[in-house]
Amino acid sequence: MARGGSGFILALAHSSGSYVAHELLRQVAGGLDAGGVTADRIVYFDLDGGIAGLDGPTVARTRRAYFVAARDASTGTDSPNRSSMIAGAEAYPDRGGYYELDGSGAGCNAGATWCLHMTLITTKPHDPSNANGPADYGDY
Repeated sequence: MARGGSGFILALAHSSGSYVAHELLRQVAGGLDAGGVTADRIVYFDLDGGIAGLDGPTVARTRRAYFVAARDASTGTDSPNRSSMIAGAEAYPDRGGYYELDGSGAGCNAGATWCLHMTLITTKPHDPSNANGPADYGDY
């Protein structure tokens, strides 16, 4: 539970979980936190998700909002939502920015965008050619 004396609040969302996080942030900004306890305290990381559902007032209420994607420069492969993460950082430059994870050591095959997508939650995805949700989310 957030209290007035607490430090910052860290919120992370991966992939489609970002839409759930955006709804929560929107509700908090829209009056769910009527006392303002969370104002300017939420640090949000969108891990290769989407940016739909975010708007200026919602992001302005956070302390920071970072948009994160993965890239394997050795193969020229990007995680599938990299362009959205760059767009999110460009839309809200005063609140955070863009971070790029170097996925070159993850063992993903060239062109395996969904394997790179999983590098944001696990160091070495289980399937070098694709995502394996059950294994990648459950076995680190």
